[in-house]
Amino acid sequence: MPRCYLIALATSSATDSTTNNLSLFHLVEQIQSQQFPVVLPLELHVYWEFEKNELGRDYEMRVLRVEGATATLAGPAIGLPSTWVRNRLRLVGLRLEGDGSFQLVPEWRSVPDGEWVSTGMGWPVQATVAEDPPIAGGAPAGE
Repeated sequence: MPRCYLIALATSSATDSTTNNLSLFHLVEQIQSQQFPVVLPLELHVYWEFEKNELGRDYEMRVLRVEGATATLAGPAIGLPSTWVRNRLRLVGLRLEGDGSFQLVPEWRSVPDGEWVSTGMGWPVQATVAEDPPIAGGAPAGE
């Protein structure tokens, strides 16, 4: 069965053209937004490993927002390529419906009708409502 061995939320990433190694920049565990819902330009990286007998099979993955006992979809299901023993997916844009403390948890399934299987891994996120931004060089408005 496919195995997720890393999930991380970052502001950006870069792939080295010589080695194909990936660097993640500014890992994100805390988010502040002045309004919800909001779509943030963040990258969710999910790394997968497959056994040789799983290569070439059709899989899908999705990410859940798990808050306590409540799980909601954080985005649509997407294809999970199994062409190589290891695969990394970069999902760009994180939609947040509201604030709170939650985990981003990937799931996978065989296509077309497999049951969703949790990876047992999650990336912790704390989303809060931000205060109004300060006014540069002065007191808040109305004072």
